Amino acid sequence: MSFRLNLTTWVMLMIGLLAALLIFVQLRTLNIAVQGAATSTMDAASTTLFRACNR
Repeated sequence: MSFRLNLTTWVMLMIGLLAALLIFVQLRTLNIAVQGAATSTMDAASTTLFRACNR
């Protein structure tokens, strides 16, 4: 392969790897945010139910 073709291939490979890494980080961050929101919602519902039952 010529130098230019080799360089182009490596640049495209690196861009693809960076895109895959970005998607992975975004999905992981979304998962953490959803878990935090679900935990907060369940805590609030539990507290509300506990207060309603103790009246």
